[in-house]
Amino acid sequence: MYVAKRNGRNTYEMSSSSSNERIIKTISMENELKYALERDEFQLVYQPLIDLKTSDVIGAEALIRWNSAKFSTVYPNKFLPILEEVGLIVPVGKWVLEEACKQMKAWTELNSLASKIGVNVSPIQLKSSRFVAEMEQILKRTGLEPRFLELEITESVIQNSQESKKVLNRLRSLGVKVAMDDFGTCYSSLSYLKHLRINTLKIDKSFIDDLDEVGKVLVETIIQMGKKLNFDLTAEGIENEEQLQFVTEQGCHIGQGYLFDKPLSPEEMSRLLK
Repeated sequence: MYVAKRNGRNTYEMSSSSSNERIIKTISMENELKYALERDEFQLVYQPLIDLKTSDVIGAEALIRWNSAKFSTVYPNKFLPILEEVGLIVPVGKWVLEEACKQMKAWTELNSLASKIGVNVSPIQLKSSRFVAEMEQILKRTGLEPRFLELEITESVIQNSQESKKVLNRLRSLGVKVAMDDFGTCYSSLSYLKHLRINTLKIDKSFIDDLDEVGKVLVETIIQMGKKLNFDLTAEGIENEEQLQFVTEQGCHIGQGYLFDKPLSPEEMSRLLK
């Protein structure tokens, strides 16, 4: 029943031993997640952002991991949907923002070239009436200048464009930057670029993975369009030299991916910045 509901209702799902195992595991994870924050089981790791002109490390994207006593290390694609479903994404998201801002404040004091920390924000967080006020309080508590923070939103956020526009305008008035993550995976992208005040387009990894003849045309088009609209451009998921060479030749500004580095612990990232 719950699987059918998650699939959009008005459908059915056949029970099987494998589906039952999945459901039991999900329920078990749900129960564990309720206490994960107070047990201090969440951890942030940081994937470096590379200036493609100079090869300098200019920042990082903060990524959450769940170090569960029961399930070991769990990646976000497994537990974030559960957090959203049970209503825990707001407090966990707030914790992520605070930790990332605290860490970035420490990095600004290293005299490094780090100029931004990217943090993913759930659509549910943005819908909270307290989100902007809480963001302002986090910046004050951590002492981080707003210009160092870049909030990454997905295209699903812009479905309610008027509300999204108001929230993004308020965030921009604080001095916080905004990036559109996974750009190009939703048909509505172009029509909303005119109305939303964003700083950065992040080209989705799926485009970088598939650089055949058509793929190259698509990536080149996104980069040229973004440059003409004065957006910063980040290519996600760069894993080999061919991908790096292509996006660099097209004038993409920032690269991110396993070719440069895996997500690092705060200590590893600090050493890299030094």
